Amino acid sequence: MFPEQHFPGTPPWVRCAVDDAIARAGVNAEKWRVPLEAIGFYESTYNPAANLCDEDKTLPIGICQQGRSFYIDAKQVDLGAHFGLGGFADPVRSFLMAISHIDSRLTVSGGYGGIGTLDGKVGLLPRTDRGPGNVLRLWVGDPTKFNRETARPAYRGY
Repeated sequence: MFPEQHFPGTPPWVRCAVDDAIARAGVNAEKWRVPLEAIGFYESTYNPAANLCDEDKTLPIGICQQGRSFYIDAKQVDLGAHFGLGGFADPVRSFLMAISHIDSRLTVSGGYGGIGTLDGKVGLLPRTDRGPGNVLRLWVGDPTKFNRETARPAYRGY
């Protein structure tokens, strides 16, 4: 599906956090690993403490930059077992939240109905207006010339 098992430049601690979140969420690692690693890079450059201390409570937080309302909703829809992992800065918790959001497990956001595939019709990845799909298509299209920094303009939040 992707040229490599990990998104280029993903640090080992992020790889571990993504794999832990995937195992806890019970989703397919082959489909989810690379997109989650890309989201972590483009949303915060792998900064688990992004916006945590900002007084503006409307700003997204954590490595995957989710809304604070997502975390409140996770407890209300009984995803609480996964979210007893620590504070908002916990990267595993943030990747679990990303999975929950993308998989439409939260009531506060519509989500995307799953991760999908780059060439599919359903899910996050086939979309050209949102998410990591545009960047990942560039990488798949020419892995030898791909540069994650020069590809940054192709990423459009998720």
